[in-house]
Order: sequence, then C-alpha cells, then structure tokens
Amino acid sequence: MGKPLRVMQIGMTPNQGGLESYIMSMYRSMDREKIQFDFFSFKDEKIAYQAEIENLGGKVYDVGYKRRNILNHYLRFPFFFFKNHPEIDVVHFHKTSLIDIEYIMLSYFSKVPVRIIHSHSSGNMFSSGKLVKNIEKWNKKKINKFVTDKFACSELAGEWLFNDKNYKVVKNAIKLEKFRFNKNKRVELRNKFKLDDKCLVIGHIGYFTPVKNHEFILEMFKSLLKENENSCLILIGDGILKKNIEDLAIDLDIQNKIKFLGVTDDVSSLLSMMDVFILPSKFEGLPISAVEAQCSGLPTLLSDKITKEVKLTERCQFLSLNDINLWVTTIKKYRENTIDRESVFYKLKEQGFDIDDEAKKMANFYVESIKNKEI
Repeated sequence: MGKPLRVMQIGMTPNQGGLESYIMSMYRSMDREKIQFDFFSFKDEKIAYQAEIENLGGKVYDVGYKRRNILNHYLRFPFFFFKNHPEIDVVHFHKTSLIDIEYIMLSYFSKVPVRIIHSHSSGNMFSSGKLVKNIEKWNKKKINKFVTDKFACSELAGEWLFNDKNYKVVKNAIKLEKFRFNKNKRVELRNKFKLDDKCLVIGHIGYFTPVKNHEFILEMFKSLLKENENSCLILIGDGILKKNIEDLAIDLDIQNKIKFLGVTDDVSSLLSMMDVFILPSKFEGLPISAVEAQCSGLPTLLSDKITKEVKLTERCQFLSLNDINLWVTTIKKYRENTIDRESVFYKLKEQGFDIDDEAKKMANFYVESIKNKEI
C-alpha cells in the first residue's frame, strides 16, 4: 500500500474545546492508512490532544508564537514550510474569523493543491471593533482567490464568514454511540457527587469566555433555586473568565450548589447524569455540545442567537436572553416531563450526525479533490 495522503489541519489550540473535539473525532474515525493528519502549534505550547495525535501517526509542527517575535515566526514558518514539505497535499484551515489569512495566502503561493477554509463560528468571539470589522470585510473580498474550497459547520456560519453562497455545509458530527444515554453512569455519578435522584441537575459545557454567557447562567440558576432548592449546576470547561465566574457564584451565595469540573474526557457520562442542558451563548457556529446533549436524550435549551440547524429533536428549544424567568419555567417543565432518553440516539444517526459516516465523506472529498487537481 502506498503512503497516506497527508492533510495539514490548521486551527487547533491548547484549549480542549468544541473545535478541537470535532477535528479529533474526525481524525480518530479516518482510515489512517489512507489519510493522515498533521498539525501546527502556534503558541510554543502543546496543542490539545497532542500526545494522542502523535500516537496516531500525526505530526505537530511548532511554528512559534508570532506575537512574541513576528520576524522569527515568519522566518520559521512561512515562505519555505510548504515547499520543504511537498508531502502535504491538502491544507484544511479551521477559522472562527478572517482577521488573519496570511497562512492561507502562503499555502496558495506555495502551490499546495487543495486549500480548504472551514467556518466554525457565526461571530467574532474576541473583538468586534471597527478595525477588526474592516480587516475581515477586506479579507472576505480576497479569500476566494486563495482557497479551492469553502466549508461551514452551518448555514449561519457560512453566511457570516463568506460573502457568497458558494460553500458546503459539513455537519459537526460526533461519535454517537459514545454519547448515548447510560443509566448506570447516571446512578454512579450521582452517587459520587452525592446528588439524590430527585435533584434537578442543570449542565453546561463551554470555554469561559464572554460569548458563552456564564453570568447569565448563574443569574438564571439563582432564580431557579428560589423555586427548586434541590438543584445543582454542573459547569464543564476552563478559560480566562473561570475565576471571575467562581467569584460571582460566591457573591450570589450559590457556590455550594455549583460544581466547576474543568476540562474532562468523561463528558458523555456527565451528560447522562444531567436532567437539562443549557447553552445561552451570544452566538455559535453549530455547537457540538448541543449535539452531544441531544444524543444523550437531554432537553436542550439554547439561546435564540444560535442557528436553528442544531435542533435535532423535539426537546431542543430556543429561548430569548432577555427573559430569565422563561428559562426557569422551561427547565421546570422539562424536568416534570421525562421520556425514554435512549431512543433519541437513532434520530441523530438518521440525520447524518454519525462521525464515522462523515469521516468517510471527508476522506473521499480529500482524495477526489487531489485527483481533480492532477487532471
């Protein structure tokens, strides 16, 4: 058998978030004798899942932190990297904004045959200033010249990042079997955390940044506790605002009802423990956590700023961020109306959210794209 086609994935960070989870799920499901992934590390530190990547046969190239030393960064990475690595046939850029497209341009000038840009957001989570908006507006006009293909995790994410409709929606699929509801795990974890079966457990997964709206979560949960004291809030994730949110919990005097679990590899079991999943984000691409929650059969309450494309079951609902009481009332309603959570699994598979199926489609796309470029 010949050497595998090598695909450079650019966009992984040290944070073990939704984007990183998606890329790794795709990688694990690939036939790695035919397709291999390689990665860039930009911040002089290991990217998420780096040990696993290397065990799977992928390579991680440290190209340095450009903000620390721009000249050194570009001497290490840019002009020669792809020319020195002709084995790379495809570059797949995972983007949440177009504030910087220099790596895309460099892959173009280095004549990498297939250059894909993949939108994973419907807004800029770090800045919305005038300068940023002008740079992104300018880059949107130029991007078509430098890429061969455009992907988006949802229609909303595609409309936000690109100026035209010429993009392909690629579903944020997951390993469905992994996130299937497990009653035994539910009992085990509730015992571990000393939560009785009648305790109302609300869950959220997300990096602690302004866009995830943790302040809203705590204010809403405080209101819920007034009506149901036997409740618990599970917050999964890490991030720059975590300490601020921990302090806010103390200020609101609800810290004893909240469990900050940090980053964990056992999300699927924790979802089985929960009763309701919430995601009151200010914007999202197509949140993988909401797909995982629905796969576990959870009532999934999302802000009305999130794309409706993520609604995969009848127990997914979109609520206004202007009405905390509506969130409280809806949570109580779902707690009182339980269903067979295991049956939801089959609905998601029918809707094309199985990562094994999507990985085959992506592999075929990579291979066929290279063949077309050779004609």
